Amino acid sequence: MVRKLLLLKLFIKPQRHTPYSFVTATVLATVLMMVLSHNSAGIFTVTAIVILAILSLTMNEVLVGLMNRRRDVAVLLALGVRGRTLGLALVGKTLLQNSLSCLLGVASGYLLLIYYVGSVAISPSLLTVLLSAAILVPTLLAGTYGLAYTFRLNIPEALRQ
Repeated sequence: MVRKLLLLKLFIKPQRHTPYSFVTATVLATVLMMVLSHNSAGIFTVTAIVILAILSLTMNEVLVGLMNRRRDVAVLLALGVRGRTLGLALVGKTLLQNSLSCLLGVASGYLLLIYYVGSVAISPSLLTVLLSAAILVPTLLAGTYGLAYTFRLNIPEALRQ
């Protein structure tokens, strides 16, 4: 059991490209906060574009992480770790990354608005809904992909490579 936990920790450990995707998602959340403050007609279009950009970053993070660690995933599955456990680990990892980057982006956007404009005119309920969408939609889709990947992985073939 201890070996499985160590391998699972290795699997969850951030990779070299993770900080770049974290910074990019934070900047996107800051842009979302700045756009929300202007109350223009295209606010939902820009919000959808930002959420799609965060989704693509999250999917890229999961996809590259799984492709780079294909053998580790196969070893974990061969040792008896359930695919559902790996999928839940991916969901937890992406939820943590998305939550931290979005909250950091909102905080920096809030500070920028106070510094440059002097006030923030964003409805808290609107901000809560949009942030929830920016965090949960990419997390659930990326976790679902990770779960599907672990179920369709051919273990003997992955171990030979």
